[in-house]
Amino acid sequence: MNASGMRELSRQLQTLLRLKNRPKVLGLNMAMDRALFEDLNGFDEKFVGYGLEDSDLRDRAMRRSPRPRVVNLYGEKDVYHL
Repeated sequence: MNASGMRELSRQLQTLLRLKNRPKVLGLNMAMDRALFEDLNGFDEKFVGYGLEDSDLRDRAMRRSPRPRVVNLYGEKDVYHL
């Protein structure tokens, strides 16, 4: 695993353990307004494989000013893929 993959694994563990300085958005299941998604130019298509493009989208969204409102529903809501 490369350095960026290890960083992302660390961020995911921090979020799952609800540590104080954790990322507030985890790419496993996230939603945003279409206008924000389009303003960010969506997912970066340069990524090969899977696993980091959602983190990149999260990071770009969180760097915006004003920062988007974040609601963390991990462990509170279930999502089923049909």
